[in-house]
Amino acid sequence: MNPQGLVPVLEIDGVRLTQSVAILEYLNTTRDMGLLPDDAAMSAKVRAMAQVIAADIHPVCNLRVVNYVTTESGGKITKEQWMHQFIANGLHEIEQLIDGSTFCVGNSLSLADLCVVPQIYNAQRWGINLSPFTKISAVNEHLSQISEFVKAHPDEVKSSDG
Repeated sequence: MNPQGLVPVLEIDGVRLTQSVAILEYLNTTRDMGLLPDDAAMSAKVRAMAQVIAADIHPVCNLRVVNYVTTESGGKITKEQWMHQFIANGLHEIEQLIDGSTFCVGNSLSLADLCVVPQIYNAQRWGINLSPFTKISAVNEHLSQISEFVKAHPDEVKSSDG
């Protein structure tokens, strides 16, 4: 369904959407979800945080890329080394941008929060030490108590084939 042969794909309102951030922005616009602050500067900050993840962390940590790098390096670069390098660097950037205590930006859920949670899961999956990321950890702890985040956690929605 996705011309790239990847997920996600969302068919809604008679359109087929791809790419997580584009889908979230569409839903935010059409469903008035409030994922972007009304204040232009705050909205830009939220978008910047989402882009750190969507443009800087996620693409290079995609398993297609990682498998290629490890193969082409003849095993000199391991998946773990690669993931630790790029996820930890990206999280360091996110840590510097967080200005909320329970959310990434301000006092309400935003697009940035929706993007950061999967990266925390990915970091944990690859054994990245999160203790230096106190702000991210606090946001993640808060979000992990929200029922919608609990229901959407990858461990809760894994398919029967793993």
